[in-house]
Amino acid sequence: MIPLDPDASAPPSTRFGPFELDRRAGELRKSGVPVNLPPQPFKILALLASRPGTLVTREEIHKQIWGEETFVDFEQGLNFAIKKIRAALGDDAEKPRYIKTLPRRGYRFIAPVAQPDSGDGNISITAEAHEGTQRAVTALVDAVVETHRSRARWRVAVVALAMAGAGALLAAFRGSGQSDP
Repeated sequence: MIPLDPDASAPPSTRFGPFELDRRAGELRKSGVPVNLPPQPFKILALLASRPGTLVTREEIHKQIWGEETFVDFEQGLNFAIKKIRAALGDDAEKPRYIKTLPRRGYRFIAPVAQPDSGDGNISITAEAHEGTQRAVTALVDAVVETHRSRARWRVAVVALAMAGAGALLAAFRGSGQSDP
């Protein structure tokens, strides 16, 4: 029998989005409610979630989940399992939030992952940032920088306009002080 989680070093529980992956119980829960996920897809999800942001190759999945001695139609079995995982998570292969497919190479778990600390009930976010988070942070920073630049340009324009106005007033006063002969 293959253990529910092939990565023994992985924490017993992992949280991502509204989901919790409980390796000890072999259960996926969404907002505390169990989600039906057969054992093989559960093992694959546990493997992917234990290595967020990292490419897990098809060969690694075959070796760790099916084993080298098992002779099955691996391609069909893996594709079926990934479809089951995506259905359970409400994920979309075209616009993934949890699992990104790297064609002919493998899969990457792209959701931010939180794991309970050692028994104190606190949650710590793993160091591995995923692509979506990186894109969101980059977009936020770009927006802040652009807002700052826009405000700076606005301030420069206001100062330039004020100086031009002051210059025009000065010219008008100087012009009005001279008398025509």
